[in-house]
Amino acid sequence: MLRSTLITVIALSCGTTFAETQNTALNQSFNHELTLGASTWNRERSDVTEDSLLVGYRYSFGEIKVDAPFNALNFLNPRSSLAISREYVQWDSAYHEGDDSLMLIGGSYVTDNQFIFTLLDLDSDVSAISVGKQFNGTQRISLQFATEVDLFGATYREYLDFGDSSGLLYGLTLSSDFDDSMGGVLDLEYFFDRQWSVAGRYSHQQYLDDYTCFQCDSRRTLSLKTNYWFNQQFGLSAVYRHGFDNVFNELGIEFAVRF
Repeated sequence: MLRSTLITVIALSCGTTFAETQNTALNQSFNHELTLGASTWNRERSDVTEDSLLVGYRYSFGEIKVDAPFNALNFLNPRSSLAISREYVQWDSAYHEGDDSLMLIGGSYVTDNQFIFTLLDLDSDVSAISVGKQFNGTQRISLQFATEVDLFGATYREYLDFGDSSGLLYGLTLSSDFDDSMGGVLDLEYFFDRQWSVAGRYSHQQYLDDYTCFQCDSRRTLSLKTNYWFNQQFGLSAVYRHGFDNVFNELGIEFAVRF
């Protein structure tokens, strides 16, 4: 079984070397992002494991200036962009084994007054549309709709600047199909400085009938992540995810470069 999440394609490609100083990197901007990630996932009750590899690329039509913590730049500097990612998955259980792949293609159009229109296509099976507005450069409200699953959502995100390159990016998403399920996602990311941040995500999906989710009435997931940027161009992150109801654990790592 292929697990899939709509992963933001944060991807990056080099212009300088690790030996260059941080001050040099701070004077640069970037248009290209390239990411390479890997993860391993297992479900305790059914003894299912999955190993996956993710490759992604994103091109921004306007240069993104390096004027904030590195991992918050894409949120604080919205630009029209195109993105593509591919996930390769190999899975194994007590009875079956196999492999699969998943492709995500998307694009965003950002107007001069920071209205943001986004379209995503997930393996030609599910499409998602989002319309949002960024206020004061640090607050964003958006509405989403996913076809095939008829899922509606609303998101609020805000960045709080604490000074000395530290800050907090938080967000809340509420979603429902107005029939079988409803849910919410809380995101928090604290930036100690430009280079290092830690993040957490808690999601809770509540199912309203037994036919939607057999032998369960909710799905709760907790994710913990840390990000470290050696400079503006090279970053490394590690993530741990745990599912409380359909008990699973996931460990992942991601390397990113920008130019």
